[in-house]
Amino acid sequence: MESMHIFWLALIQGLTEFLPVSSSGHLILFAKYTNFGDQGQAIDIALHIGSLIAVVLYFFKTIKAMVVDLFKNKLLPKFNNANVRLAYYLLFATMPAIIIGGALSYFGMEWVRSAKLIGWMLIIYGVILWYADTKFKANKDLTDMKLSEALMIGFAQCLAFIPGTSRSGVTITMGRILGFNRSEIAKFSMLLSVPSILAAGVVAAYMLSKS
Repeated sequence: MESMHIFWLALIQGLTEFLPVSSSGHLILFAKYTNFGDQGQAIDIALHIGSLIAVVLYFFKTIKAMVVDLFKNKLLPKFNNANVRLAYYLLFATMPAIIIGGALSYFGMEWVRSAKLIGWMLIIYGVILWYADTKFKANKDLTDMKLSEALMIGFAQCLAFIPGTSRSGVTITMGRILGFNRSEIAKFSMLLSVPSILAAGVVAAYMLSKS
């Protein structure tokens, strides 16, 4: 790949990953409407790994606190500890994406890299996010989260395997529907990206090693 191609892809990823506008969809659209070729899923995931590093740096204190408390409690799910509870909820919420994402990686997802599909998904989920953000009463914070709610957010995240469906957008939408305030569910969504993107990177590396 040309250096300029990588530069533009990295810029698009950086500008769109932390907004509910589907960074993956914009990466695909860039290839569709420029002279650059489609970079493929492996490069998309590599770009997301860069975003993962940014999230870890931004939430370093929170992640460090979760890790310290997890090992202090011998990795036991002691949900009376807020940091341990949050860590396990993030883990449980990641499970659906690992299972479904692994299956999709095995069968291939090239068929969904369609500009028309991406366009429709951007519109549809934009409307759904607007509706959830304005019509649902949302005043809960992460200390109010239940395991069932974490799992519902995790299953919502799986919709993001369809390009044009924002991962942060669908998780924030589900969180708003469940009654969480904007800042708290945005935090959970960003933290959820860490294990999710890491798992996707591992799967991509495995698939590349087999090719």
